Amino acid sequence: MSSPARVERSRRRPWRFLLAAKVALVLGVLVLANLAVAWGGVRAVAVTDQQADKLYSEHLLEVRDQSDLSQALDQAYQDTLRLIPTNLKARQVELERRLDEQSIPAVDRALAAVEREEADEEPSVRALVQRLREGWQRFLRLHRSGKFVVTGSTRQVALFNDALVKEVARTFEPSLAALEQLTDHEFEQAQRAQDLSHTTYLASRRLIVAILLGSVAAAIAVAMWLTRDIVRRIRDYAAFATKVTDGEGTRPLGPRGSDELAELGHSLNQMLGRQQANALAGAAQTEFIEMLQVTVGEEEAHDLVKRHLERSIGDSSVVVLNRNNSADRLEPATALAPDSPMVAALDGATPRSCLALRFARTHQEDPTRPPLVACQLCAVTGRSTCEPLLVGG
Repeated sequence: MSSPARVERSRRRPWRFLLAAKVALVLGVLVLANLAVAWGGVRAVAVTDQQADKLYSEHLLEVRDQSDLSQALDQAYQDTLRLIPTNLKARQVELERRLDEQSIPAVDRALAAVEREEADEEPSVRALVQRLREGWQRFLRLHRSGKFVVTGSTRQVALFNDALVKEVARTFEPSLAALEQLTDHEFEQAQRAQDLSHTTYLASRRLIVAILLGSVAAAIAVAMWLTRDIVRRIRDYAAFATKVTDGEGTRPLGPRGSDELAELGHSLNQMLGRQQANALAGAAQTEFIEMLQVTVGEEEAHDLVKRHLERSIGDSSVVVLNRNNSADRLEPATALAPDSPMVAALDGATPRSCLALRFARTHQEDPTRPPLVACQLCAVTGRSTCEPLLVGG
């Protein structure tokens, strides 16, 4: 609930940012502060920054390509090991397809990327890449040799599979070892680039720290202003939600602004409205139960059910049907309008005509979603709900 003073302040400050815009404002201050820090640092590291950045970018790409190759090789290795003991033809075909369509092409792409990145490196590095290519070619020859199609559960097949596992391991080991050496080399190069950057950092640290402290102070000031605006509103909304949850009577909120918190305020007002509507519905249900207990006959009870439902469900028409077992008929127990389509539908209707009675559960029909089997009675009324009121059959 808004106080007069708060409403007056709102009128004096008609401008409102979205909550996201307010957060963006704080982030903008932080970005500007970081730019100021970067500007102070660049003055000190201008000579070495370009070289360090170039080395870092090159090593980052190379390490990424090598990581992709390592993952692809490992996947091909695992898929191959899964293929060896396979006795099911369908499973063997699936694994072969995965190797041919996924694992092997992935290794080819990753290996080609590594070869491009290392083409201008020193001879020792190119030799490692050549070992990778040769090891992969050995595996491809082994894969195409036809050894992996051998299946069976005999001891000879088991011994053959054991030998094939060892052969696959020997094929992959040189490639994996060369890849590990290549990765170590890249890390050494990256370490040297880091050492170069660290030397310059030590010389400019004091200047950067001074600028950073000033920018952080400015960001804290903006954040405190933003927090005071948001926290106060959140506290009011939380108190309102607590009252609504506890069922205490309260007036709707007066959300101010046009940000996300204002939308939350409107949602809380809707929640209050639903709670009040539920309370009215509960009171109506209680009244219905009390009146039902004092009815003096079936006819009065039927009319009471009809009036209660039509009062509770807006723009609805309700009819209560009675099951006449002796005549095997369904008959209206409440008044029907002469022009109601139910008049013709009930002519000669039996209990079997009602799907709700057949299944002994609620049956609903909607013209926009026709059921598999339409009820002879409900189908003529358009959108409808039929509830069987059965006790003991």
